[in-house]
Amino acid sequence: MSGAAWVIDAVHTPVDTQFLQVAAVQGLQVISSCALFFGRGVDAWHIFSGTFADKLEAIARAGFDGIEIFEQDFIASDFTPADVGRMVRDAGLEITLFQPFRDFEGLPEPHRTRAFARAARKFGLMNQLGTDLVLVCSSVHPAAMGGIDRMAADFAALGDLAKTHGIRVGFEGWPGAATSTTTATHGRWCAAPITPMSG
Repeated sequence: MSGAAWVIDAVHTPVDTQFLQVAAVQGLQVISSCALFFGRGVDAWHIFSGTFADKLEAIARAGFDGIEIFEQDFIASDFTPADVGRMVRDAGLEITLFQPFRDFEGLPEPHRTRAFARAARKFGLMNQLGTDLVLVCSSVHPAAMGGIDRMAADFAALGDLAKTHGIRVGFEGWPGAATSTTTATHGRWCAAPITPMSG
């Protein structure tokens, strides 16, 4: 390793190989197979899918007029919410939906108060993005208690909060959720009285 500044090892297991350990002791910069393949994955993503602006251009060219923003996509972006909203509008598109908002309904305190605080932050972010519809997925929170009346009350209160931000709330029932696990439960939940902003 004389004269080297860095070394790389493409062996997957173990990640911290003896070769890398020896190199590190000698003061060399080490690159593991994990870093190697992560970097290749990032490069492949950009090569095959393009930048965010490229994707927007392709979507608009294909004749679509809107996109959905997933929270995970936004977290991984270097853009601010306002930047994303502006880029979407500049491409002649709109953000039709922001999702998902999880683990909201049927919670005891203090989880319930925290869930509403999370919702308020999401609504503020959506205002910056320039979208007015959020999708709430049925809760898988281990503390969720379920119950149609409790869930309806939670969503009624969420609708009131959403109204102050100009946001509409949609709901998606998951089969494996803690609060709505059967078709019958979904049917009763959909029939429960909510608010014009939440349903």
